[in-house]
Amino acid sequence: MKRLLATAVALLVLAAPSAAPSATPGEYPWAKRLEDAKHFAAGRAGKVSIGIVDEDKHFHGSRANRQYSSASAVKVMLMVAYLRHGKQNHQPLTAGDKALLEPMIKRSDNSSATQVRDIVGNEGLAKLAHRAGMTKFQTDVVWGRTQITARDQANWMYRIERFIPKRHRAYAMNLLTKIIPAQSWGIPPAKPKGYVIRFKGGWAPSGNPGWTVNQVAQLDPRHGGKRFSLAILTRGSPDRNYGIATIRGIAQRLMKGFPGGG
Repeated sequence: MKRLLATAVALLVLAAPSAAPSATPGEYPWAKRLEDAKHFAAGRAGKVSIGIVDEDKHFHGSRANRQYSSASAVKVMLMVAYLRHGKQNHQPLTAGDKALLEPMIKRSDNSSATQVRDIVGNEGLAKLAHRAGMTKFQTDVVWGRTQITARDQANWMYRIERFIPKRHRAYAMNLLTKIIPAQSWGIPPAKPKGYVIRFKGGWAPSGNPGWTVNQVAQLDPRHGGKRFSLAILTRGSPDRNYGIATIRGIAQRLMKGFPGGG
């Protein structure tokens, strides 16, 4: 009898489907994907740092505490600092407010960014960074040389809503989805199906020699599931396009096979 039972169990095991069930977002192998991305980054010119806040709010990173010049990636913080400045917290946005913020975010207009920084001041940026728990953020006379880290920026993008005044929250979050196609490189083409991406990139000659090219992003599922965020910072790329290719290659490896958000 025991032999017959053992044979029956063995036959049931052999008959069972061999394919494993699809991974859920909470089971996504971020550590393995990060190793793949680090291996790719090691073969690229210049320096690269990566920050990830996963769906369970756990942080993963590589050289994540290294400081980089922000270039235009700091414009997300400039926008939020502006929305918190003075009486903005309690008043509807005017046409003049939108005429500053929308070019700065959508097409990365630098003159608008300079006007916004002059309004909020480096004090406003520093205060926001402190409130957001950034540990290695440093302002500069030139806003594009603001010092940021992948750790701080990944954490910032994951939690950004809580720092935006409630009356302006929907406007600001929507604005981060309206980046012009010519600047929607790097992370956006690699995003999983069914996810909304809110992001900003930055690039500038860094004189190291080479270029600084950065991108920060929040990815939110349209239906159910949990969000995650990424920050990929680079410097020393031979040119802007090389830096863009580095970020794209890293993003592809980080999100390879990520389950869609519906």
